[in-house]
Amino acid sequence: LAPWALDLTGPLLLVVGAEARGVPADVLERCDAVTRLPMEGFIASYNLQAAVAAVTLERFRQLERNA
Repeated sequence: LAPWALDLTGPLLLVVGAEARGVPADVLERCDAVTRLPMEGFIASYNLQAAVAAVTLERFRQLERNA
């Protein structure tokens, strides 16, 4: 699911993985939800920091909307 398809307004712990390999399967199995940013293929310049920023901004948008 894309971040905007999830409710990110409650208590939240973001688990992020390596840019190329992602989060290990055993960790993903214990998560309540998994999100990915939709994009085509692997883009080397699209780093983990940018992805975390995008998800964090979506959380702030949802929190503001619900305030």
